[in-house]
Amino acid sequence: MGRKCVEVKSFYGLTIDDLNLIANSSDSNYTRDVVKAVIMRHKGIHTQVIADTLSKCNATIVSYINNWNDSGIACIADLRGGNIESTVTDEMVEDIRNIVTSKSPHEFGYEQNRWNAKLLVRYVEDHWGKEYSDTWIRKILANLGFSYKRGVYKPSKGDPKLQESFKKMSVVLDIIEPLGDVSLWCQDETSKRLESNNFYSWSPVGKPTEIECNGCHKGINIIGATEVLNHMGFVYDVYSKKEGSLTAAHVVKYMERLLDYDKARGISTTFVQWDNSPIHKGPLIQEFVEAHKSDLIVLHQPPYSPHLNPQEEMWHWMKNFIAQASAVKNEQELLHLVNRFEAYIKAHPDEVRHRLYARNYFP
Repeated sequence: MGRKCVEVKSFYGLTIDDLNLIANSSDSNYTRDVVKAVIMRHKGIHTQVIADTLSKCNATIVSYINNWNDSGIACIADLRGGNIESTVTDEMVEDIRNIVTSKSPHEFGYEQNRWNAKLLVRYVEDHWGKEYSDTWIRKILANLGFSYKRGVYKPSKGDPKLQESFKKMSVVLDIIEPLGDVSLWCQDETSKRLESNNFYSWSPVGKPTEIECNGCHKGINIIGATEVLNHMGFVYDVYSKKEGSLTAAHVVKYMERLLDYDKARGISTTFVQWDNSPIHKGPLIQEFVEAHKSDLIVLHQPPYSPHLNPQEEMWHWMKNFIAQASAVKNEQELLHLVNRFEAYIKAHPDEVRHRLYARNYFP
């Protein structure tokens, strides 16, 4: 059995409203923290949760409560001769900002490749002769506007000049957007396994959501495109991974369907943006584009530039939308989830426009 949490014995004639007023009107971080800790513990919140909320250690929260029980309102006076912030100089803070954003721990002789709070504690002690807890370091980082999160993938081989040139497609948008018989589709391919991608979710402290993962590679391949200029439609084809990788033949079949879809809507010219994947360059694709040069214009985005294709955002949105902790049973169940996502975006075209509108990518 764990140790019983310290309890708040009395409010000494005060009410929670009185304490909230004291906390909200005080200029002292110390006073606000003590009062908040007392209120939260009175409500039954565990001291460790209070510590995490206030960026303190558990022992500090226990001392706040014990001092309150011993001295009452007198304990909230900040008599420490100044806050601990005064020992952190602006120069130290800027140094922490600089090393986190542009320096590797290796440059300072540390074994790790990435900075975390505990390693920054070592750095500050080694280079500034100051000892702080990792909780306090996290507070400094939070005040700098930093958060601890997963990184995002970014291709490093893209040509910045080509990318900037492609962004000038806004000139093309100025011409084609007012036309009622023109569409602009952003096309791409993706895959989805029966097991979910990792995802963010709310869960109790110390108990992250457990996502089923057994190395299963079964799933589906998807060819899809979103119209990003006017009606924000989403058209896709799905194939089982059992059939192998997607090929140029799959793309041609899909493009035939997309052109038929546009013709049924009264579209005379279909613009399609896609990347430089090998299946977009082969002779089969070239023959198809040549055969449809009267009603199809293909826009090749620069190599290694997925951020210029709004369809990447659609795939990211879809995978987050259908993510769940348990793996789906089969491909049919997975397809059902994809279809449910399709139904959602059809019912919310304004949200699609907010996320994928062409002008957001080519202002």
